[in-house]
Amino acid sequence: MKKITNYLYIGPIPEIQKDFDNLKKANITYVLNLQTPKEMKTNKIDDNTLQDIYKSLGIKYKQIPITDFIPQDLFVKAFDTIRLLHQVIWKKEVIALVFKR
Repeated sequence: MKKITNYLYIGPIPEIQKDFDNLKKANITYVLNLQTPKEMKTNKIDDNTLQDIYKSLGIKYKQIPITDFIPQDLFVKAFDTIRLLHQVIWKKEVIALVFKR
């Protein structure tokens, strides 16, 4: 996870326990997953399992899938992503944007 500001981190989606432990150490309270369901399936990542793990850690989770190299998809979903970032950071929560490895 790379720290961008005190309230924003970016990095690959957590896959092993150490990754999840690092989220807690960084005081991350919200994870926004930008992967598409197809990417998650290809990478053998189960969204339900992720949600359970985040819930057990007290981390909020949302997925706004953005398809790479499709400008229309980015344009349409950028507003939702920016709005969520604003809302979370405004509350002084720490958010991590995650994507495929």
